[in-house]
Amino acid sequence: MLRNLRDAGIGITYLAGNHDFWLGRFLADEIGISTHSGALEMEIQKRRVWLHHGDGLIGGDLGYRVLKKVLRNRVSVGLYRLIHPDLGIPLAHRVSRLSRESRGRRPLDGERLWREIAAPQFARGFDAVLVGHFHHVYERRENGHDFFVLGDWIDRFTYVVLEGGTFTLKSCAD
Repeated sequence: MLRNLRDAGIGITYLAGNHDFWLGRFLADEIGISTHSGALEMEIQKRRVWLHHGDGLIGGDLGYRVLKKVLRNRVSVGLYRLIHPDLGIPLAHRVSRLSRESRGRRPLDGERLWREIAAPQFARGFDAVLVGHFHHVYERRENGHDFFVLGDWIDRFTYVVLEGGTFTLKSCAD
């Protein structure tokens, strides 16, 4: 799907997160997609927009923060590359599944996300904040500020479109 968009001449910047932080070289070399870690700040259609994958933006969860440092460590990455893919890929899937299961099926706390993620960016002068990571869809508009939690593009097929300076939440499943 990403390759098809790229082949159609659409430029893609992939915001790397917790499950895909090692994809940068593959996406760049094999598909021609640039990757970006951290926040991406832009002005588009007269809107100051702050984009982020969403991983690591909420306080707490010490166990996950430690695991994240171990998994992203250069030594860990080097050791993983020594493992044959027949063993490495199932190992990666298992770690990913354990990470997801550790969070459980907690409902999204939109108010907390607004307070801890969106409000600080609005205070910096951004008028729109878009994040992924949380696998839930959330939309809030207040005092000229737009905040979107994008859901995901694997199960929910959700995304946001900006047309004429207005953001609209959409789904390929519709």
